[in-house]
Amino acid sequence: MEPVLIFIVAALALWVFMRQRSRSADLRALVRNGRPTMATVTGHFRRRLPKMHGRYYLTYRFEVAGQIFTRSTTVSLAEYREFARGDDISVIYDPQDPQRNRTRSFLRRRGYI
Repeated sequence: MEPVLIFIVAALALWVFMRQRSRSADLRALVRNGRPTMATVTGHFRRRLPKMHGRYYLTYRFEVAGQIFTRSTTVSLAEYREFARGDDISVIYDPQDPQRNRTRSFLRRRGYI
């Protein structure tokens, strides 16, 4: 039983590691090939977590070639307080697939810019 448990834990750790590397590669490609645009903040919310203050989110929307795209993203407490509904925020989107997008501040905070 113990070898099976060790195998399962190792496989899970490998899966998490590979998934994180894939996400990092996707974000690096977005920065390298993406196009900047301005989005409009449509709202913000906070999700409380046990024994923590919670996570802060902004929702935004932008238009590319007549299509509207929306997304929610995590933000710092300072950004949460800074932006209000209707404010503009800088976004980088993939011209091949605009649904793949992130705010410039998110990419900067994560060290991609």
